[in-house]
Amino acid sequence: MKIRESFYPAGVYVGVPNFAVFRNEEYFNRPHEYLPERWIVDSSTGTDEEQVKLARSVFKPFSIGPRHCIAQRLAVKEVSYVIAQLVYLLDFRIVGESGKLARDILPDVGSHVVMEQIDVFTSLEKGPMVEWRPRDGAGKHVLILGATSGLGYAVAKAALAATASLTISSSSAERIDATIHKLHASLPNSEIKGYACNLAGENVEQEIEQLLQRAEAGSGKVDHIIYTAANSLPVMPVQDITREKIISAGQLRFVAPILVAKIGSRYLSSGPESSITFTSGTIAEHPSPNWTLMAGYMGGISSATRNLALDLKPIRVNAVSPGLVDTELWNQLVPNAEEKAGMFQHLAQKHPTGRVAKPEDLAESYLYLMKDINITGQIINSDSGALLM
Repeated sequence: MKIRESFYPAGVYVGVPNFAVFRNEEYFNRPHEYLPERWIVDSSTGTDEEQVKLARSVFKPFSIGPRHCIAQRLAVKEVSYVIAQLVYLLDFRIVGESGKLARDILPDVGSHVVMEQIDVFTSLEKGPMVEWRPRDGAGKHVLILGATSGLGYAVAKAALAATASLTISSSSAERIDATIHKLHASLPNSEIKGYACNLAGENVEQEIEQLLQRAEAGSGKVDHIIYTAANSLPVMPVQDITREKIISAGQLRFVAPILVAKIGSRYLSSGPESSITFTSGTIAEHPSPNWTLMAGYMGGISSATRNLALDLKPIRVNAVSPGLVDTELWNQLVPNAEEKAGMFQHLAQKHPTGRVAKPEDLAESYLYLMKDINITGQIINSDSGALLM
C-alpha cells in the first residue's frame, strides 16, 4: 500500500484515525455536517435505512471504548454536572430497602446490554431509592454582623455549607475582603458579599440602616440576621470599672443588637420564616469574679431577646448563650499561649464534656435557630455543660 510518498508492504498494520472514517462519504451521509439525525431513519431528513447501516458498520453512536463518542462523553459530562448541582442543593435519605436499578424500572426498554450501560451510569451496584428535599438554608439570605472571626466566621461557613447566600459585616473593609477570600477558598461557588459597618460610633443607627439597604440591594431580601459582633472582653475588678468602660462594653453587646433588631425588622419578611439571633453568654447565669460588666450585659440581652420576640412577632427572636469558647477574644485577655492552653485544660477538666468548645461547635446552634420556625424568645445554652457544675 502506498500512502502519499510512503510504501507499506503487506502484513503492516495501519492505524486509521476515526476522523478519516467519519469523513468517508461511502459510510457517512453528508460527512462534513453536524447531523445527529444521520443515525435515525427518517425520510424527512433524507436518511434511509441503508445509510444508517453503513454508518453503524464503522461506528456506534454513544459508544464507549477506543472509539469513544464525543457526543456521548459530552452528554455524560452534562448529566454529571446537573446531578452534582442537584446533590449540592438537596438533602436525601434512604427509603427502606427498595433500591432498584434502571432495568427494574424500565424492563421493556432496549436490550439487556443497553440496560447494563444505564446501570453503569446510575449505580455500580443495586443502590437504594432515596427521598429528596431542599437542603435547610437553601436559597436563604443570611446577614451576619461580626463575621470576620470567631463565632461569626464559623456561622458564616456553616451557613454557606447549607447553601445560603451570605452577607457579612465588620468594622473593617480589609477584614471583610480577607474573610470573603478565605470563605471562597473553602466553598468556591458560594454567594458572598460584605459591607463595612461601624457599630461602635454615635451614628450607629445610620450605619445599620445603610448596611441593611446594601445587603438587600446586593443579594435580595434578608431572611435571617445573626449578631455576633463583640470587642475585647471587659474583665476587671469592680474598683477598675468606670462610666466610660461601662458604656464601651455595652455598645456592641447591648445597644447595637437592640438597634439591629429595631431597624432589621423592617427589612425582614413579616413571618416566622424570618429570624434574628443574638449572642448572649452563660456568665449571666453562672457568676464569676471580675465579670460583672459581661454578666450584666449578657443578662440584659437575654431578657431583651424574650421581650423582642413579642415586640417583633411574628419575626422570631432568639439568642445563643455560649460558655467558654476558644476564640480570638481570649488571646487579648490571655496573650501568653502556654498560659492560655493551661487555663483551657484546667477548665475543660471541670466540664462534663471534658473539652473547651470551638466556634464551629456553636455554629450549629445558630443554624438550628434559623431553621426551626416554631422557636422564638428562647436562649440556647451551648456551654460544654458548665451550668451543671
